[in-house]
Amino acid sequence: MSTKTIFKLRKPQNNVKPSNQKESPIIMVFNFGYYELNELGQKTYIPLRYSTKQSIKPCYWNSKPNYRVKQTKEIEYEAINAELDKIESVANSTYLEIKYNGEKPTPDSIKKGIDIELNRDVIQERNSIFTHYLDKFIKNCEDGIRLTEKKTRYSKGSIKNFKGFKALIELYQQEKNVVLTFESITIDFYNDLLVFLNKKEYSPNTLGRVVKHVKLIMRSAMEQGYHNNLEYEKKAFRTPTIEVSNIYLNENELNEMLKLDLSKLFCSRYKLCSKFGKLVLWRG
Repeated sequence: MSTKTIFKLRKPQNNVKPSNQKESPIIMVFNFGYYELNELGQKTYIPLRYSTKQSIKPCYWNSKPNYRVKQTKEIEYEAINAELDKIESVANSTYLEIKYNGEKPTPDSIKKGIDIELNRDVIQERNSIFTHYLDKFIKNCEDGIRLTEKKTRYSKGSIKNFKGFKALIELYQQEKNVVLTFESITIDFYNDLLVFLNKKEYSPNTLGRVVKHVKLIMRSAMEQGYHNNLEYEKKAFRTPTIEVSNIYLNENELNEMLKLDLSKLFCSRYKLCSKFGKLVLWRG
């Protein structure tokens, strides 16, 4: 059976204006006739879905007829398309090689062959490490490659916060004797991280900022095809917040206060009123 390759965007964002679009990972869908039978003997065709490690805004994508990046001065479309051509070629040659060896091609066997041919099997383990991606994320922020949601460069203060976040994660890894990967960012990790930070007596604001950064990095890495772990999106993986109690006077209390004779309650610079158990301070 002949093969058919289609490249598509994971997040097409069809109804989103180009100015509001975010980059979407490009994936390869490699169809080669592989199927599995269900209990009724019916065939379910299963293609190989392969991450290209490339991402673009949907407005630069040409779905048909060639499923490639449009010619534009905004991005390096030639380099991206060349990478897609290479991956497609490797997928076809891997499929043929497996068949030539008398084996039945499967999505897993073809993926493994592509990874080997592209040297991804060597770097895959390193790319799954949370702090390795975090290093790249921070570097891209410093270089202006990665921008904020408002399409502006990250401030020095924001980058400093990211570096402080990295230092805390490295301290966690050191004391727990673990190396965090994308797959290890689970609810159990979340709970353990909060216990760790609380024992260090970090403020609630710091806890919230750390969790917020974890979610940001996981979301960014997922959009670039580094993982498919969605644990960080669960409700239990929430960002800690501080409840603020605002003390104020109601309308009746304000009216009562206006009726008070405060002529004898003053000092050289300030006047105080403690009626109703509340303290009001203003310039005299």
